[in-house]
Amino acid sequence: MPALLLVRHGQASFGSANYDVLSENGHRQAALVGAALRDRVNPEVVVAGSLQRQQKTAAELVSAAGFEVRSVRHGGWDEYDHAELLRGAAGRFGALKTGVAAAMGNSAGVQAALDAALRAWSTSDERWSKGLSFKEFQQGALDALDEALAGDPALVVTSGGVIAAIAAHLLGAGPETFVALNRVSVNTGITTVVRGRSGTSLLTFNEHAHLAGHPDLLTYR
Repeated sequence: MPALLLVRHGQASFGSANYDVLSENGHRQAALVGAALRDRVNPEVVVAGSLQRQQKTAAELVSAAGFEVRSVRHGGWDEYDHAELLRGAAGRFGALKTGVAAAMGNSAGVQAALDAALRAWSTSDERWSKGLSFKEFQQGALDALDEALAGDPALVVTSGGVIAAIAAHLLGAGPETFVALNRVSVNTGITTVVRGRSGTSLLTFNEHAHLAGHPDLLTYR
């Protein structure tokens, strides 16, 4: 039964000029998940989205694991643009404007505002992220998943929203589940998807035992 591991990227740099750069914690997380995967999988390909935090996590994971693999960049694994979503939701829903403005320098505030924006996006046809509606974003992730499962044995490095969109679909769940799964996605958490005679199924979600003993590295944003 083909299995595919989806790894969320390491912690990015919230509050800095370039969010897309891995933080110091993000580099440490990438090394730890790579070491944890060394004896667990034997991929021929490591696929990552085109975002800097995804690419860097993939490179450091491969180095820590000692994998000899082909590296593939695939935009289907790219994350939504959280800043565009916040602006789009704030522009349409007046009640969000104050919250979004207040949230930008506060991680907990950003999460609350982002949850509201994701809920609005995923229950509408609004194209608030990179010109995509939520349905289009989710379908792009599912298409990338199908491609990876049909190809050579692979490991994927992507983002929490992509994984949550895939997981919610495989569970037959709707937008609220997508938002809830996205909220609890751990940096470098591992999700396993399998394909068998009955179709594609979610086997595990958000494993992060490799971070045990490192409470400072258990991060969500």
